[in-house]
Amino acid sequence: EMMVKGYIHTIRIESATMLRMAQEEILPAVLKYEKFLAETLVTKKSCGLDLALDPEEHLLKQISQKALLLQEKIEALKNASDLQIDAKNSMEQANHCCEKILPAMYDLREVADALEYLIDRTFWPFPTYEDLLFNV
Repeated sequence: EMMVKGYIHTIRIESATMLRMAQEEILPAVLKYEKFLAETLVTKKSCGLDLALDPEEHLLKQISQKALLLQEKIEALKNASDLQIDAKNSMEQANHCCEKILPAMYDLREVADALEYLIDRTFWPFPTYEDLLFNV
């Protein structure tokens, strides 16, 4: 029983931390970079020169799609985390953590990881995997 409660407590803390990081750090950074790319496109178009816009347009579309997906995954994790309150006993809560919250966390992590490779590192709010591996 104690190990089950410890598991539930750990998953609650990790999911709350992940939600905070995604909502307060990652999504705002993504939106700032989207704005930067959009402004870059407008500036290049207004120059009146025949400049290639494909790289910025393609990247902006990719990031925009993933930003929408990130928001959806944030909401899914919020919903899964809120539902665990309804569970009546520890095993029900543990099963809910395993079957609902952890998959929602994995889905959110997958989108955030993909965005990390698309967002310029000066906009990314955390050390990248590369930074952690080679610069620590």
